[in-house]
Amino acid sequence: MAANLQKILPFEESGNFDSNNLIIFLHGYPDTADIWKDISSKVDKDAFILNFSYPNYSERYSKMFGFTQLEVVKRIKEIVDIYQKIKQRDITIVAHDWGAILAYMLDKNYPGYFKQMITLDVAAWLDRSPKVMKVIITYQFKLALAFIIGFILPFIGNFITDHVVRGYFKYQPVHYKRINYRWNYFYVYFIFNTIVAKFKPQAGYLYQYKPNIPVVFMYGEKKVFYFHSQKWVEYLQNNKGCECFGVQTDHWIPQKQGDLVVSTIKRRLQVQ
Repeated sequence: MAANLQKILPFEESGNFDSNNLIIFLHGYPDTADIWKDISSKVDKDAFILNFSYPNYSERYSKMFGFTQLEVVKRIKEIVDIYQKIKQRDITIVAHDWGAILAYMLDKNYPGYFKQMITLDVAAWLDRSPKVMKVIITYQFKLALAFIIGFILPFIGNFITDHVVRGYFKYQPVHYKRINYRWNYFYVYFIFNTIVAKFKPQAGYLYQYKPNIPVVFMYGEKKVFYFHSQKWVEYLQNNKGCECFGVQTDHWIPQKQGDLVVSTIKRRLQVQ
């Protein structure tokens, strides 16, 4: 069945099919679904697992313009629906970076469908101070520009992308030779959505979003700035079932604090 569903969105299934728990893993940029392999292998007896990816990030799925975030969310839900019809399970989302944004969008668009989420380093409510916004907008604009330029001059698009990933992010994953301008479409669609939301606020991906389910939010403390606001921290600390805590690492929590992520998943799966 999984092979037929690959036409909807690339993903891998693993784990204990008889479990009453389903874990959805969502990765970010510029990672691939491989960032969850070590973590998923340590929880695969506790849950059935769907490890999702996106066009161009996965070698099995190529699409010139990728998908908007909203389209990815719809396709994730479509695939999960099929598995839920076979066996109903409690669903936990584990997500990092862009995956976290997709997780919040899933919760916003399908309230009550999921049991809980564990999101890593990117919050639904960002710090909107001028300093932080300037940094975020700068690299997002560069990656969006690389995507657009890449269709005319691929080597320029790839050069800008490499500059951001290895120069700006100071990040070189094992798959870095595969990273190219065609991975950057999320930034184009996000900027476009932000512009539209200025004129039509309700069109924003996370317009007036508040979690409908318990959220465990882990953030790296060793960074120049945070991808969350203090209001997000206070909101989670004051809501039953939610957790919020810092980790002694940078943005790349799944890779550098994998055991902590594993222990958190196992602990949260026991929550009734």
